[in-house]
Amino acid sequence: MTVPYHQQFDVVFNLFTSFGYFEDEVDNLNTIIAIKKNLYDNGRAVIDFMNAPKVIKNLVPQDTKTEEDITFHQKRYVKNDHIYKEITFTDGGRDYKFTERVHALTLKQFQSYFEKAGLQLTACYGDYNLTPYNAETSDRLIMVLSKETE
Repeated sequence: MTVPYHQQFDVVFNLFTSFGYFEDEVDNLNTIIAIKKNLYDNGRAVIDFMNAPKVIKNLVPQDTKTEEDITFHQKRYVKNDHIYKEITFTDGGRDYKFTERVHALTLKQFQSYFEKAGLQLTACYGDYNLTPYNAETSDRLIMVLSKETE
């Protein structure tokens, strides 16, 4: 994601919070720069991200769920501007533990990346019905970007 693909497109999509998982924060900006380089002039990009403020406000600290006789224990927390989810379970007598971590990026942080990369935010939606974005109530942060003619 941080390195441009070998051709350009009219539209580039980054969907379902496929962003913010890097160890080094500079790779967030590098991804936005790569998106720009992959766009033709006047091209568009769409980034669909979780609405971090709402996710944090409604974070379920822990729960369990059972699928096919395996009980998954999930623990969620916020640390250093990242949302963590630890998943533990036992299967076949063996214990497993996985940790997911995503940067809890806000619209303001994305806007900073866009400005540095030279992309324009042209629309911002809060769900897949294209309702206007609201940091407190929206389920998603869906951003439409444009690359102006250089």
